[in-house]
Amino acid sequence: MISAATSSDLLPPQLAFGPDGLASVGFGLIDEVDPARYAALVAPGNGLVTNAFARPLRLPGAEQLLGLAYLPVSARRSKPRRSKQASRTGVTPPQVPALELLSGTSPSDLSCCTAVEVRSLSAAGALGPARTIIKGLDGPTSGQLLPLPRGPLAVVASVNGLWVARASAGGRFGAARMLSYSQDDEPPVIATSGLSGGRSVVAWTAVVPGQTPPAAPQQIFYALGSARGVPTVARLVLTLPAGFSVQNLAVAPRGSGATLAWVESWYDAAGTFHSQAFAADLTAHPMPVAVSAPGVLATGASLSADTRGDQAMTWQGCDAAGSCTADLALRPARGDWSATQTLGTLDSTDLPAVAESSGGKVLVAWVSQGQVWDAEAAPTRLLRSSRRLASAGSSAAGVALGFSATGDALAAWTQGLATESVDGARFDG
Repeated sequence: MISAATSSDLLPPQLAFGPDGLASVGFGLIDEVDPARYAALVAPGNGLVTNAFARPLRLPGAEQLLGLAYLPVSARRSKPRRSKQASRTGVTPPQVPALELLSGTSPSDLSCCTAVEVRSLSAAGALGPARTIIKGLDGPTSGQLLPLPRGPLAVVASVNGLWVARASAGGRFGAARMLSYSQDDEPPVIATSGLSGGRSVVAWTAVVPGQTPPAAPQQIFYALGSARGVPTVARLVLTLPAGFSVQNLAVAPRGSGATLAWVESWYDAAGTFHSQAFAADLTAHPMPVAVSAPGVLATGASLSADTRGDQAMTWQGCDAAGSCTADLALRPARGDWSATQTLGTLDSTDLPAVAESSGGKVLVAWVSQGQVWDAEAAPTRLLRSSRRLASAGSSAAGVALGFSATGDALAAWTQGLATESVDGARFDG
């Protein structure tokens, strides 16, 4: 158990991985008295063990946790003291970096968010002061904090637009830059990934200019960032025909470039609803490829990759009767997407999660009948079919999944109905 049971509703967990298998889990809590109010919490990794966590800390004044990421190990501001044990053995213990936390806040009389803050959590568990990096927002906000070798990249999407801000290796953020302007009723959907050479990519959805809100997003853009700077130049990937819309985004590296995945939906002339997962490499002329089968209603595409360029993509696939499965497609570094592999039944209210280690091990986790299941694959084939996690109860939801640099994986999810907690399971590499 990562957090103690509470009578409040919990928001799905988020993961951050540091060196030597270190991991932390962030999540949100809905206020019992005022459901319009939220709280942001983080359960920091305890030592260098992925399945041991300190007591969750509540971020003062934060209403929404947008993202979390560890600073590079070299980012320590001062030389670490040698412990007594290190002095006796001559071995210096591994450095534990600070954890950066990205959160949204607003005055008590307004719903989140009007501003975005960052703060640091030291290895000793000391929470630093909040530093505002974006203000003047208005309403629903989403964000991600992308770990990069020279310092994390903050990406924030609001109904006002899309912003990026880059931190130094020491955690000091520069001025935020508006990457895209918006006047929609909902924030653009965003996806981020680190690329080779310490570079970054940000992708987002947009409404076709001139449409009257509320309008569904029909465009996808992306921008590339250098090893030291923020993404700057917006490039159009595609514009869907009238009546089509983009449902979600995911992006992952492939060689020196990146691949984008998304779900688009539409109604045909007979009024039948369609929803299909697509992918495209972000080249000078992206060529979308259908990954999920036609006739299956795809939702929530998720994409992962290893350092060699192998990729894995998962999504929820449902039939017309509402029965859903966790679906998987694999793509080797020098090959095309495989046919869909159905892993098992999936609760219609949940989405599968996928993660891939640097060595090409693929894990997929999902919820079926309130229980957490997982499957394992290699870049070209399924290695192990679905398995129920022994540590999971019968009311799980919102699985998050990721690999550490050591090759171990961590899954985390919310658990419970009358009372809820954040639970997790570790997978040895």
